[in-house]
Amino acid sequence: LFYLTAAIEAPVLLLVEKMLPIRKKKWLWRSVSIFNARIFFRLAGIRFVMDWPKKKPTEPVVYASTHPSLLDGFSTFMLFGPRVTHLTGPRRMFSYPFNFWFLKSGAIDVLRDANDERLYENGTSFGREDAIDALVSIVKSGENVFIFAEGHYERSHHLHYVHSGAARVAQKAHVPIMPVTLIGEEKCMRGMRLRPGTIRVVIG
Repeated sequence: LFYLTAAIEAPVLLLVEKMLPIRKKKWLWRSVSIFNARIFFRLAGIRFVMDWPKKKPTEPVVYASTHPSLLDGFSTFMLFGPRVTHLTGPRRMFSYPFNFWFLKSGAIDVLRDANDERLYENGTSFGREDAIDALVSIVKSGENVFIFAEGHYERSHHLHYVHSGAARVAQKAHVPIMPVTLIGEEKCMRGMRLRPGTIRVVIG
């Protein structure tokens, strides 16, 4: 369904974005992504319950989240809105239309480790230090940043090593980190399959 939708929408969006100023182009792709995700999850019978702290953030923050499903990017994009820039793995590791959509949505893709540097050395992905600097600039411009702090999808259902990127962005940009825990996604989203259920999103 996503591939079919993307094949239909992408040519239209490419035409529409030509009439928009540069700063609004990514908002177009993000807004359509959010709209699509809402439809897909509703059709799949997946319900999200947001558990916010009493005091919601009014200034930019760095969200640092668990990563229990391959589809976390779509769900968090939908739940946290278009004022969020995601950090992703190298764009070349994703197939079309995912990689194309990430690019158009303004995601920052990073070479996460030495293995990424070896496999994708001829790509356009950010190095780790450059990615940190790019995210700091985004936060300072007024947007939130969303980082899956383990850097990899949790196939074993256990937390991986938590990388320092979220802390470094928060320190450099002088903004707080808000930890996010996605509970139940591994039951509703197995690989690329969606199954009915409830996902609880706990924001610290």
